[in-house]
Amino acid sequence: RFAKFCGIVTVESFAASAMGLTVGAIAPTTEAAMALGPSLMTVFIVFGGYYVNPDNTPVIFRWIPKASLIRWAFQGLCINEFKGLQFEHQHSYDVQTGEQALERFSLGGIRIADTLAAQGRILMFWYWLTYLLLKKNKPRYQQLLPPSEEDQSKQQTE
Repeated sequence: RFAKFCGIVTVESFAASAMGLTVGAIAPTTEAAMALGPSLMTVFIVFGGYYVNPDNTPVIFRWIPKASLIRWAFQGLCINEFKGLQFEHQHSYDVQTGEQALERFSLGGIRIADTLAAQGRILMFWYWLTYLLLKKNKPRYQQLLPPSEEDQSKQQTE
């Protein structure tokens, strides 16, 4: 379980840093990047599955949980933690197994490999977008031309 935990968290940290690179590439100033980055991450946290269940997300926002690196890490960590657990229970309606707990989070039937694949796609998307933005916004320099004969003769007389 610990190795899976480390793998999930490592892929999430790479995806988060790739998102940070994209924010840095798109923002014109440091101040703009410092405002945009946390705002974007807050949206991903809210729609990450802990506060808003993806099944209950309004139609217009259904794309956000699919693009949220927080959601996929949360799901992977929940599956890693709860799968195979047996809980002590006092009543028949209490959660008795980790699989029942996962069902309450709407995570039944999802595998850790699925969450890692989704995080990998998000990681590649952010890297690809960063590359395109940096290519589009690369510095442009004036073309260097050889000195004219007039300029050369002025330098020789001085």
